[in-house]
Amino acid sequence: MSTNNKSTTERTVPSIKIIKNKVIKDVNIGNDSPSQKRTNKRSLPSSPSSPSNTSTTTATNKSKFFISPNRYFVLAEDEPYSTNSNDNNLIDIDSQSQGSVHSTTLTSKKKDLPSPIFVNGVKDFFELSKELAVITGSDSFSCKSTATHLKIQLDTPDNYWKIIHFLQDNEAKYHTYQLKSDKAFRVVIRNLHPSTPVSEISAAIEESGFNIGEVTNIIYHQTKIPLPLFFVDLEIEENNRDIFDVTSLLYTKIKIEEPHKQRQIPQCLNCQSYGHTKNFLQLYSLMCSMWRKSSFHDLLQAMRNSCHLRTVQCHSSFSSKIREWISCANKNAEVFTSDGKIIFCNACGKQIACERKSQLDQHMKTVVHVSAIKRKFQTQQLISTSSPSSSSFSEDLCFAMVSSDIPLYKLQSKPFRNFLSKYTNQSIPDESSLRKNYLSICYQKTMNEIKEKIGNNFIYVVVDETTDARGLYIANLLVGVLNKDYAGRPYLLASKQLNKTNNETISQFINDSLKLLWTDVGMERRVLLLLTDAAQYMVKSGKSLKLFYSNMIHVTCIAHACNLIAEKVRELFPNINILINNGKKIFLKSPSRISIFKDEMENIPLPPAPVITRWGTWIAAALYYAKYFIKYQKVIEKLAEDDAQCVKKVLDIIKDRSTVNELTFISTHLSFLVEIIKKLETQNMLLSESFCLISELEEKINIISGPKGATLKTKLNDIFSKNKGLTVLRNINKVLLGEAEVVQLDQNYKDPMILSSFKFAPITSVDVERSFSIYKHLLTDRRHSFTEEKLEYHLIINFNNKE
Repeated sequence: MSTNNKSTTERTVPSIKIIKNKVIKDVNIGNDSPSQKRTNKRSLPSSPSSPSNTSTTTATNKSKFFISPNRYFVLAEDEPYSTNSNDNNLIDIDSQSQGSVHSTTLTSKKKDLPSPIFVNGVKDFFELSKELAVITGSDSFSCKSTATHLKIQLDTPDNYWKIIHFLQDNEAKYHTYQLKSDKAFRVVIRNLHPSTPVSEISAAIEESGFNIGEVTNIIYHQTKIPLPLFFVDLEIEENNRDIFDVTSLLYTKIKIEEPHKQRQIPQCLNCQSYGHTKNFLQLYSLMCSMWRKSSFHDLLQAMRNSCHLRTVQCHSSFSSKIREWISCANKNAEVFTSDGKIIFCNACGKQIACERKSQLDQHMKTVVHVSAIKRKFQTQQLISTSSPSSSSFSEDLCFAMVSSDIPLYKLQSKPFRNFLSKYTNQSIPDESSLRKNYLSICYQKTMNEIKEKIGNNFIYVVVDETTDARGLYIANLLVGVLNKDYAGRPYLLASKQLNKTNNETISQFINDSLKLLWTDVGMERRVLLLLTDAAQYMVKSGKSLKLFYSNMIHVTCIAHACNLIAEKVRELFPNINILINNGKKIFLKSPSRISIFKDEMENIPLPPAPVITRWGTWIAAALYYAKYFIKYQKVIEKLAEDDAQCVKKVLDIIKDRSTVNELTFISTHLSFLVEIIKKLETQNMLLSESFCLISELEEKINIISGPKGATLKTKLNDIFSKNKGLTVLRNINKVLLGEAEVVQLDQNYKDPMILSSFKFAPITSVDVERSFSIYKHLLTDRRHSFTEEKLEYHLIINFNNKE
């Protein structure tokens, strides 16, 4: 049946062909010639009665053209348009539609580009573009100008970093964003108890086949209470999304999900612009204003000039203003004292807002202050000058009690107050008066003594963090002098509570703490050594701080490295670990068992229990069982009838023949670890003596044969390979020893004054562990009412006045 005889309802859509990128109807349908000119749908007829126009309009309304899945595919050809309609140029779109869609999808896949760079204050774009073309190539970047910025888009991350370094060297004002390739894959773990150690969480996730970057417990921002939520940052891997299938971890049913996205628009706190944020401490994250290799004070000064931050003032100039304000009022007596930030009125016993001098003048004119001056200072004139003043006695009493770790509430004891009053002939103040009025003064005096002893010397910095009994993150920072003539004593400079533990908070904590020590420009170059543990966030923090402290060498603690080897030994001998863990439990709160032990093992102490926070205690416990194994075995055999599980476990381990072999191996090859750790914990060691201990450690590990010896060698090499700063210190030690070989050092370490300062440089962070011991002793169960500020005052006064 002919197509022209079909009814309107049975009419089919005519086939479509492409003649040199032009879509037309089939030339064989109807009586129209192939060369008939098509009428545009949108063009109106010239005359309503025109036959040609009417027929064309009718045909257009009744028959619709077939639209291909990709209507722009015809534009992909570069051939010029031609009206020749020979058969060689006819392409059936039905047979090509699927292939065209697939090919177009592949070719149109968007390429991942690095983050754009937004530059301010470009004066000569043409010269800038020529410089960029020389650095990256003419086809490797594109620019777009706005009213405030010049946007530079690079094609590869390598070119991106070339331009970043170029802008830093030329002190350009710009901001950019973190590269997608540098972002960690972050997830949130729900329903996991907040007391779970992050190290155990990391180990459990790594066993599932994922590479862990960092694990952080989430704390509620108002109450500071840890929540059953953990942030987990994974290294970029193809199987990262498989972590959402994990439903159980550490005996807990969990749920892993993506973190909630921040809905508020980010705002920079420096330039007040929207769209980016301020972050001083991450070299590869959001960067604002001018990044360049200079001091931290110079960076702040440059940002202050560029962003017009008139409210930011130098601490040293403000402190001098405060001293000038209170000097006039302290002519006759010391009415006001200040720590450089806060003015304290000794007469009224309260702090005064000191933003303006008028506020101080207004306080001096109040009736309360005038009456307090008459009551306190005029009565003191009646006392003989030979006896100490009441305020001086109260200050000395507060300092003596805090530095001796005597709680101030002991003054509530009536016999103690009577004793002090009888032998001092002084009025004993109340504990609240000491805490409110004199504790801050004692703290400030201690800080002034630290500043005086540090002076302008080169220093080393020791940093670590811990979790206290309340579940809060606490970071301590110690400083000490690096001098060629003597070993500098460490001083506790700051102890702060952190909202979370990562490289950002640690870096900010170190910067803020060192501001308490120095305010002058250029003093950052006197920080030569940073000592931390080997945690991943500490390593990242050391890399970030290198931007501000160009002479600083970051070294991870060697005593901590020895403890990691001891932990590896514990993993290699699980039976000995069961023996040590249960051997002490047998005699806990059991007088009858202790009596049997003393009868069999005279003048021998009870089995030791290893302490996680004390390095090398597990090896020491293993050596105890190796030394007294025969006698201890007889004691356990006498207790064989006991039904206690710990007795049964120990009895099974002792009967195992491999136990004697394993104890013999530990006693023969690994007893030196305890001695080396104790020697490394010694203070005031020469750098050469410390490296002698490291050489002894390497030699004794390397001579251990067998598969266990190979495992320990691999562990030791892995620890030292990650400790990049130790290699620099090793070369400096060779220079100090005068070895003949040529030692290659960085340009920052070619100054003889700097090199000689490393003579007594420490390589362990044991001093900060001692400060944590004092902290935990202060924060007992009866003293949880400490505020964060008062606890820091107590700790700093107590630690720095031990000698």
